[in-house]
Amino acid sequence: MDIELARTFVEIVSTGSFIKAAERLNVAQTTVSARVRLLEQQLGRPLFVRNKAGATLTSAGEQFLRYAPSFVQLWQRARQQVAVPKGHRAVLTVGSEVSLWQPLLAAWVRMMRRTHPDIALRVHVDVPQDLITHVAAGLVDIAIMYAPPASTRTRGRSIIGGRARTRDNESGNLSSRRSTVRSRGVGTGFFPSP
Repeated sequence: MDIELARTFVEIVSTGSFIKAAERLNVAQTTVSARVRLLEQQLGRPLFVRNKAGATLTSAGEQFLRYAPSFVQLWQRARQQVAVPKGHRAVLTVGSEVSLWQPLLAAWVRMMRRTHPDIALRVHVDVPQDLITHVAAGLVDIAIMYAPPASTRTRGRSIIGGRARTRDNESGNLSSRRSTVRSRGVGTGFFPSP
């Protein structure tokens, strides 16, 4: 199966619309429709009920939803692990809200390139809920954001003026320690629970 078909399906479910999915995928709406038709042909069942309000899943679509995100995530993880650029030993993927990019993360990226030239960096800018989802799925190693939504699959470390407070979202336990972060900003870093 073409991974783009599953990715398109997941985006339609996420946005509730073929048009919005096309915008997020940076393709024409006709491309999204063609991908869905091909996927429905391959599965032998209609996946969506389309109407003016958007798209809703059929029972077959709900069944496929159990598997499609896993296909997409597995492919993205494999691609990231295999695609370590020549001259680097690892890839670190950092997610952030756009408002934290300048100056906090831009300065951090420059510092990382200077102090750890053997680590390739990927930066992903998104909304907090999607960043949390990407961290939990292993697609983003760490996400920096303001007041992220609660999640039981992640731990958070609040960074306020150089002090870090770590919160385990499952237990609610807090710990505090001096952080190496040199920032006047306020943010929270989220990473997968061990």
